[in-house]
Amino acid sequence: MSFESVIGQKDLKQRIGAFFSGNLPQSFLITGTKGMGKTVFSEELAKSVLCMERTPSGSCGTCASCRYFEAGTHPDIKRINAEDKSNITVAELREKIIGDQFITPQISSSKVYIINGDELREEGQNLLLKSIEEPPSGTYFIIKVSSSDLMLPTIRSRVTELKLAEYSVSEIMEILRRQFGQTVSDEKMKIAAEFCSGVPGRATDLLGDEDLETIRDEMLSLVTGIADLSYTDILYTVYPFFEKNKDRVEMLLVNMLWILGDVSVFLSLDDPPGSSIMNRDKDVSIKSFAESHRYLSQMKIGKACEHISELRKMLSLNVNFETACCGMLIKVHKELAR
Repeated sequence: MSFESVIGQKDLKQRIGAFFSGNLPQSFLITGTKGMGKTVFSEELAKSVLCMERTPSGSCGTCASCRYFEAGTHPDIKRINAEDKSNITVAELREKIIGDQFITPQISSSKVYIINGDELREEGQNLLLKSIEEPPSGTYFIIKVSSSDLMLPTIRSRVTELKLAEYSVSEIMEILRRQFGQTVSDEKMKIAAEFCSGVPGRATDLLGDEDLETIRDEMLSLVTGIADLSYTDILYTVYPFFEKNKDRVEMLLVNMLWILGDVSVFLSLDDPPGSSIMNRDKDVSIKSFAESHRYLSQMKIGKACEHISELRKMLSLNVNFETACCGMLIKVHKELAR
């Protein structure tokens, strides 16, 4: 396996290929939200760094180093994660990195440390700073973290960041086909790929969610019925549904956007092409709603979508969930009400 077999991330793979052909940085920061594939990317980068016959595409897959890596027995790679705690302790870092980094590699000409940056607190980062700033010859650090903002500025300034980009629907479909084969239909994969907002791990979770179709039906009823609800209904009936599915809120909000987008299409075109409808399996219900709500303007629908998108941004900033969500629902109600 080389980077050629890693799906997507074309720009990053080109950057890494240039590094392999020239000067290879010794400290990397791989960033991306949960489910973006940081572990897959980190592992392939580590394998390529250790490879004895590396090419611009990455590891050769056949040398002794690659064989040991694939067997999970390579002595020149250390993976640093919290042990039975939420954070990697200073003691663990001293033992696994500070006291180990000057020991000669056993198989490869290099050694690699993959560190879970989400479990690395300020004191641990300060301890690592000198090692990252002046790493021993042949020693490489790969820190994987959900956001570079979680790392100290002194760390960020001394590493090469590789930020994973959102995957396209076709790329996620390819990932899902590789993972599930014929056990899941293309139709279900397509729904998951479209709802996951470019995050493969989220698509995998959606396929394993037995309540997915039920939730989609409930969201359709919510969006098409919210204009007729009272504020009391919204606060005491609709919001509890969002609270109950708080871990799925991104999917709920994307679904709302798609339903409103489909309504907009049906208001504009009497017989739109199927490719322009996101919820193709629910087009009859959405078309019926659009036909009975001709008073809705594209501006009103657009503003409702803006409120939903604004909530998505706000939730990434750790705002109060109840306040932000209820505010969005009331604003959408006002835009869609007659």
